[in-house]
Amino acid sequence: MDELYLLKKEALRRGLSHRTVVTYCQCVKQFMRKCRKELLKVSKKDITDYIDSLVEKEACGNTLNVHINSLRFLFQEVLGRRIMFRIRYSKTPKALPVFLTKGEVVRLFLRLCLFFLLRVRLLGCLKL
Repeated sequence: MDELYLLKKEALRRGLSHRTVVTYCQCVKQFMRKCRKELLKVSKKDITDYIDSLVEKEACGNTLNVHINSLRFLFQEVLGRRIMFRIRYSKTPKALPVFLTKGEVVRLFLRLCLFFLLRVRLLGCLKL
């Protein structure tokens, strides 16, 4: 767990946000539980197998990217190991904008008009 302390220390020194530091530590802990090796003995294959296991669990693209970045930060920046794992970043799906169909717009407009007319009539009845 000494590596986690070094990770926190280096991340805070570089000005990463507290939430990023916490997330990176969680990702590294999860990797350590899955790999069950000392971090100095971890190979490229261990890292790619871990990322593949996340893909098999159908983790979303942002989750994969956070795990890749946390492991890259740990090994390259904290431990000084140049493990060149060539894992491409996952594409994050873009949400389509929500539009109303022409029929939905017409129904909405009619209901608003009906509501307005009923309100005017009700107010007129109340004044009598």
